[in-house]
Amino acid sequence: VIQSGNVRCWGANSYGQLGNGNTTATTSLTTPLSSGVTSISSGNYFSCAVKTNQTYCWGWGIVGQLGQTDNTDSSSPVLVSGTNSNVSYVVSGTNHSCHKMNGVLQCWGYNTEYEFGNGSAISRNYPVNIGGSVVDMFSASSGISTTSQALRWGYGGVNGLQGGGFSSNGIQTVITGFSAATSLKVYNGLNYACILKTDSSLSCIGMNESGQIGIGTSVTSYSTAQVVFTSGIVDGSSSKYGGGGIVCAINSANRLMCWGANSNGTVGDKTTINKTSPTYVLNN
Repeated sequence: VIQSGNVRCWGANSYGQLGNGNTTATTSLTTPLSSGVTSISSGNYFSCAVKTNQTYCWGWGIVGQLGQTDNTDSSSPVLVSGTNSNVSYVVSGTNHSCHKMNGVLQCWGYNTEYEFGNGSAISRNYPVNIGGSVVDMFSASSGISTTSQALRWGYGGVNGLQGGGFSSNGIQTVITGFSAATSLKVYNGLNYACILKTDSSLSCIGMNESGQIGIGTSVTSYSTAQVVFTSGIVDGSSSKYGGGGIVCAINSANRLMCWGANSNGTVGDKTTINKTSPTYVLNN
């Protein structure tokens, strides 16, 4: 999303994931939605965005990812079923999405690994309320509770952060190992998680084979969260990346930093070497 609220996409397009009305790949910028976009998130060959407080999705839809009450693809943005004009944001996982509408969290798409966190493993091609104690989500299958605790569920769940394998868990479970201070946002990866707290500190826990918990080594930390920044962080994000992951954060000076898996240059430092410490994205 650029400053004007336009969405720009480019690249592969076999499922219509560029949202430009066709399935032809292009290196040129396309604009599936022009103006009014305030939130966007992408999954596996599909994307969803909030435009004028309504949720639209496009691309691959074989397991109901587009929320259209069917399982078809769409090469153009389509309004998610049941959406009104009170959506505040949308987040997407690999094959599902969730949005907050009228203050209520709803999810749709693939759910056989308990991605929704509602205790059910039934996939849905339309939004369903997820309930529980989660009140906000900032990445898939994780969120903040009514008591400002970090929660995680789905494939791996909290067990996956503690070296216990990747059995699925449909229960919203508190992530342990973090020191005091109220959790503000949680950024969830496949086998790790990072938490931004109200004191603007950022800490991470879990697997670390690619340096994704940002502590300067690739040593895993299952039981205790490691502090990456003691203060000065205003926002962040995480992305599953093969067996590893990548985390990015924005500091109070509006500088973007990333770390973790980098074999395809995803850290943005013009190298392809994994980064175990926060690294400034070049030209930022």
